[in-house]
Amino acid sequence: MLFITMYAKIISRRLDEHFGPLIPPEQHGFRPGRSVNTAIPVLLQAVRERLAVPRTPLYVVYIDFTKAFDTIPRNHVLRSLDELGLSPGPLLRLIRSVLAENYVKLNDGLQLSNVITQNTGVLQGDTLSPMLFILSTISLINRLQTACPTTKLIMYADDLIVYAHSIEGVQAALNELDSWCQTSGLQVNASKSKAMKFRRGGPYKRTDNLLFQGSPIEFVHEYTYLGLIIPSNAKGFTNHIRSRCIKALRACYAIRNPRALSLKTALELFRLKVEPIAIYGIKYAWETLTLTSLEHLDSVKASFLKRTMSIARNSPNRLVYLLADTQQLTIDIMKSLSLPLTENMRKHVAILETKQINVEMDFFFTPGMNQNAWKESNSPMRHVTTRYSIHGFHHLICKTKRFHDADDIPAYVKCVVCLVLGRTTSWNARAEQDL
Repeated sequence: MLFITMYAKIISRRLDEHFGPLIPPEQHGFRPGRSVNTAIPVLLQAVRERLAVPRTPLYVVYIDFTKAFDTIPRNHVLRSLDELGLSPGPLLRLIRSVLAENYVKLNDGLQLSNVITQNTGVLQGDTLSPMLFILSTISLINRLQTACPTTKLIMYADDLIVYAHSIEGVQAALNELDSWCQTSGLQVNASKSKAMKFRRGGPYKRTDNLLFQGSPIEFVHEYTYLGLIIPSNAKGFTNHIRSRCIKALRACYAIRNPRALSLKTALELFRLKVEPIAIYGIKYAWETLTLTSLEHLDSVKASFLKRTMSIARNSPNRLVYLLADTQQLTIDIMKSLSLPLTENMRKHVAILETKQINVEMDFFFTPGMNQNAWKESNSPMRHVTTRYSIHGFHHLICKTKRFHDADDIPAYVKCVVCLVLGRTTSWNARAEQDL
């Protein structure tokens, strides 16, 4: 297996030396200095520049190739290399041997299948296959640019976007794509390909229709491009943040028994495993994030800390962050990624500061704030210390199970401790009375 991997790398490197300069800049996949972080900004910049002018929409179509790497005809790959100028020799013979027709049988543990002939597609999991696919689609990029000069495109490996100021320009590009597919053998899944009309607002026109091979392309209000959920106004990435937070919370719960970890290790694990999931694409959405989205991001870290510190999920986040002696996630990423202090972020920070100012002074004298033993790994008293510091223990007899201050609930449901103590009794005194 190691030999095959090295073999593929050598061939890929040789192909890059020969044809790397011929790969158009519109291709962002598997290229040095290019990635999703160069493809996404190109699209967003084009959209925002267009929307800066009133009543000037931008039409975008996201093309979905049907199992591109698995179905690309091998003869098209070899023909593309020939058109690019790969002369007969050892390199071409090596590539022909890699793309030669092969035969496989499948064993499901019960029986052996008949012989299956493979003569389409390129192997996946090595560095050679992306290079061969990219070289095979150079002709597509060049053809679209020549035939449709008003239409622009972005490719990331097999992810293709075409966009233009007019719907006629996009339709012309789809017609050229159809013609190229007929000669190359690749297929487009029209039902999974989607169109968007980026605009400030307003309904669709009756002429807003796109077809590919006679099948209509559905217009959508948002689309997930390279992991970023982009709305039709290119701002207010609320759904993207919500989606990232849900995935980050799943990653949090995939960490088993974080209570056994030291607090320092848990925070580092969060930074390495969970934070990248939560903040994916954040720099493209940062300046348009709402207060609600910022709160959702902070709640991810707070939720992880509550599990780590063995405290109730409805405990106040401000107390959780103070106990852990760490900053909110939004503040962390703003500093680490050097993101600007937006107006909504300024309001968010002001709200956080106000909540911390309103924390009762006695909280800062609790054991959780003044002892560090509970922060070590496998601390048997962690849950006792943290819960004592957060809310004491009268919740064990109180009729109101959610976190509350003594006078925040109606008198008819207050327990004796709540009635006796009220807000005038100190934090520690309440905890001592509970005990």
